[in-house]
Amino acid sequence: MTLVCLPGDLPLIDQVVYWSHPQAREFMAQYPRWLSTPGTPLEYAGQAALCFQITDTGSAANLTILAHRHTLRVLAAH
Repeated sequence: MTLVCLPGDLPLIDQVVYWSHPQAREFMAQYPRWLSTPGTPLEYAGQAALCFQITDTGSAANLTILAHRHTLRVLAAH
């Protein structure tokens, strides 16, 4: 079992986004040796957004997720 955070701790923003999005959960299940980058602020389709990226350490596979900066609702994933 892998702990995302210690009991009583709040999860990091990127973890909230990853675990709430089906495509991110699929990526993490398929590539269990992944790393993530901290959210980078940017504008996407005229909205304040954060860009997160999950990268597999054993291949070139990666997933980029754009989430709304205030609601963390996923705007795009590719």
